[in-house]
Amino acid sequence: MLKKSLFTIGWRCLLTALCCALAVHLPGASISQAGQVTIASYNFSEGGKPSPRWSGGALVAYESNRTIEPLIHVFDAQGREAELIKFTIPGAEVVDIRGIAHGLGGMVALCGVTQDAKLRTAGYMALIHPGGIPVTIFRTDPYRPHNITVSPDGTIWTVGAEIDPVSRKPTATSAGVLRHFDASGALLASFVPQSSLPVRDVVSGLANLASSSSLVGWYQGSGRYYFEVTANSKVRQYSVMPLNQSDMISRLAVTDNGQVFVTKSTVGASSKTALYSLDRAQNAWVLVQLPGTWERPISNWLHGGSGNTLALSPTSRQVIQLFTVGPPQ
Repeated sequence: MLKKSLFTIGWRCLLTALCCALAVHLPGASISQAGQVTIASYNFSEGGKPSPRWSGGALVAYESNRTIEPLIHVFDAQGREAELIKFTIPGAEVVDIRGIAHGLGGMVALCGVTQDAKLRTAGYMALIHPGGIPVTIFRTDPYRPHNITVSPDGTIWTVGAEIDPVSRKPTATSAGVLRHFDASGALLASFVPQSSLPVRDVVSGLANLASSSSLVGWYQGSGRYYFEVTANSKVRQYSVMPLNQSDMISRLAVTDNGQVFVTKSTVGASSKTALYSLDRAQNAWVLVQLPGTWERPISNWLHGGSGNTLALSPTSRQVIQLFTVGPPQ
């Protein structure tokens, strides 16, 4: 493990007194500018550098993925690089990080698949505590987690699928694709039985997962389902947006006050991304126009949510803008 500052990150806060002039009112809430983080040296448009995820009051990112030693970056809420972690798994020749999240207590949680020298693969979940020590690694087979999130209470959620080791295809298990673990990694419960979903929906589109103090949300990437698990373990399902062949749901965020946001991306010659929120009363998704004036207002790249704050990149992949989401009205 290595902890070292590598990047110069500039942070400047906007005056919250201007929120009334820089706010948009949604059907159930309002959204206003809250601040900005400029990452000067970490260009996540480059190959192998996925965009940072905003969760648990911090930004987490990784690079050199699918190698023996990926690098994990943690940027604190003031824009400083708090940690740089060299992540390895004993016996693994390739470590594939498929999901990463940061908890309010400073823990980094990640999940994915490993491959050893004999090309054998296995699913894993790892918990890295502040300072990089200790690191707890769990083998999750036959369950292969595709994404992970840490709730404010310190518990962990994943979305994934059980895979048959011989056929390498999803099984017909009644166990859930959504799984809930305590802070030590012990399984508490599972939701949305894998057997209730078509194979095509289990094979792809498991990545969009987010949590808050009020709920956990999963929006299936090819746009077939949106499920929520409430704080009292009730499962709810809502309508999804119609998608064209070139569309996909690329990111999801939920807030402590119960708001849900997704980005719908269109790939190809007319590539663009737009932000939507869930209007539960109408069981519909509503286009969100961000407050302020942006050079490319359709390029709202959503990095996630923490508390009642969203992080997006409206104009630049190196400038992360924070927005505060008001309570439902």
